[in-house]
Amino acid sequence: MSGPTLKSMSSAVKALGQEPPSAGGRHRRRRVAVVTDEASLGTAAVAALAGTSARAPDLRQQTEMRIRHCAPPAASVRDFVDLTRACSAPSLEAAVGALADDPGCDAVLIALGTDDPARATALVGAARRVGRGHPGTMFAIVCPAVRHDRGHRDHGAADAGEGGHDRGSVLHPGAPPWSER
Repeated sequence: MSGPTLKSMSSAVKALGQEPPSAGGRHRRRRVAVVTDEASLGTAAVAALAGTSARAPDLRQQTEMRIRHCAPPAASVRDFVDLTRACSAPSLEAAVGALADDPGCDAVLIALGTDDPARATALVGAARRVGRGHPGTMFAIVCPAVRHDRGHRDHGAADAGEGGHDRGSVLHPGAPPWSER
C-alpha cells in the first residue's frame, strides 16, 4: 500500500473510529463495515479499525444475501466485504446500499485499490450516490486513483488528510451528530 493510501486510510479510520455521542450523553461503539475491491486493503482497514473504539457490525442475513446477489462470484463477505477487482460500479453501489440499509451498521469504509482513474471515478461516484440517500450512515472513501480538492465539497464531503489534495474523503450526508472539520 502506498504512502498516500496509508495516510488516507489512517484519516478515514480515525474519523470513523471515534465514538459518537448518544442520547443521554453516553457513548457507544460505532459499527463500521468495510467494503473493498482489493483484499489487502480490507485486511489493513480491519486491522486499523481494531485500534479504535469501532467494532464490526452484526449484519443481518438478508444483508449478506443482498451483497452476495450483486457481487462477483469470487467475492467474500467475512470480516469485510471483498468485491474483488471484478466489481463494477453497480455492484459496489448495491453492496454499499445493502450495508447502509442494515440497522446494525453505522458507517461504511470503502477502500478502493484500483489505479485506473476512470474506473475509480465510476466506483467513487457509485459510493457517493448511496451516501446521499442514507443520511443516518457515515461513509469514508479511500481511493488512490481519485484526487479530492480540499476546496471541493460534495453534499457535505470533508477531505481526510492534510495538504492541497488527498486521495480520500469522509462523507457526512444529512446532519449526523458528528463531523470532522
